[in-house]
Amino acid sequence: MKDEFIRKVSGRENLQDPKNRINFLDEKGITSFEELQRFLDEHGATYNSLATDLDNSNDKVKVLRAKASAWERY
Repeated sequence: MKDEFIRKVSGRENLQDPKNRINFLDEKGITSFEELQRFLDEHGATYNSLATDLDNSNDKVKVLRAKASAWERY
């Protein structure tokens, strides 16, 4: 699994467990590397979009917390 995905997941050891990997492939009906690549291609754009949205939301939360903290000091 590429570092770009695994580093963002809590409980990474679960992703690296061979049993979980096999279960994922079975659930998705993936039986070849070509099918796995197609799955990654189809879902990669969605993942990137959601990750960007999450990052933007986290940035907004940080700004709001900073404003709340400044307000409390005022």
